[in-house]
Amino acid sequence: MFIYMLIFVALFKYLASHDPETLRNDVVSIVFAGDISLGPPIRKANRAACPYQDILKHVSTYLHDADYNIVNLESPFVPRNVTKKDEMAGKGVHIKAWPESIAALTSAGVRAVTLANNHINDFNNISVRVTQYILKQHSIDWVGLTEGCRDPYEPQIPIIKTINGVTFGILAYCGDTANECLKYREGQSIGVAILEKETVEHDIDELKKSADVIIVYLHWGKEYFSLPTENQRRVGEFLSNLGVKLIVGSHPHVLQGHEWINNTLIHYSLGNFVFHPHFTYIGRVRDLEHDAKVLSHKLALLQHKFGRGPPSMTELLKVVIDKNGIVDAYYLPARIHADLENGCVYPVPLKDEWKLICGEEDNNCYQPKRGYPVYP
Repeated sequence: MFIYMLIFVALFKYLASHDPETLRNDVVSIVFAGDISLGPPIRKANRAACPYQDILKHVSTYLHDADYNIVNLESPFVPRNVTKKDEMAGKGVHIKAWPESIAALTSAGVRAVTLANNHINDFNNISVRVTQYILKQHSIDWVGLTEGCRDPYEPQIPIIKTINGVTFGILAYCGDTANECLKYREGQSIGVAILEKETVEHDIDELKKSADVIIVYLHWGKEYFSLPTENQRRVGEFLSNLGVKLIVGSHPHVLQGHEWINNTLIHYSLGNFVFHPHFTYIGRVRDLEHDAKVLSHKLALLQHKFGRGPPSMTELLKVVIDKNGIVDAYYLPARIHADLENGCVYPVPLKDEWKLICGEEDNNCYQPKRGYPVYP
């Protein structure tokens, strides 16, 4: 009888710390998602989009169920009267979303966004200020911005939250390989936080004073490359040595896998979550003439619907933390579906089943955590 009791206690402890719906009340669950653009043709004014509140309907339950969540918002909100003269000069791609598209985020229960990406300043300071205003109106947190026109910029204001007795802090930076963030940040009174060694060291040292666990969301890597670069790994090691427990990446528009470096989990890229197909199919075409855009959109939708390429795959990342760091981490594979009739693009989970990061079924793990339990 005593042996059975020991087995029961051991099993209970194992399940309590290795189930996504953990029974412990001293931990926090945070869900992360990748790149979201609510620009064309998802923008309803283009007559080729589903209602905003339907875009994330297949994944909203996973966002709602977590204690906290954050996504990469890559389409800044702008007023309807913006024109080409308001665009960032010399920049090739400008993405904009109408203010009412915030309904896509609020209806899905999005709690926070990172704005540290290469599109937040697409319309100079207008897109930053309007985006801040819309997010604040709807009680959505943001991170990844700095004030000031010249380097060194003012320190960014991190997200700091205390849930279930655990205090975590989130910082976000842009270090994309095309250097768009660095190139277009200069001269703007407010804009993206730049990934620079001295800046990061200062921000993390300050955040350590108030947060048990530090998380960094990065906009980095090469677009459409399914493997991280050596530089990404070096940055990951640098942040791990500073005490960061979790690094989540965006920008490549495809999944890039994940690994443990010491006690730090790095998910190099979560890929697209909601993005106009013109930007998400292999062999994309740049600078199309206006009369060819409709055809390119239809071709992209077809590739979304029938293709098996990386741009159509995404996943949610769920991390459970306590005061000491990461307790467990899971991923939920999903596919970006496209409706050929109305142009709607929306993520749908492949199965209603979270999988253990670097577990037995995980074939995207480069380096598992030492001593990390794997389901038999």
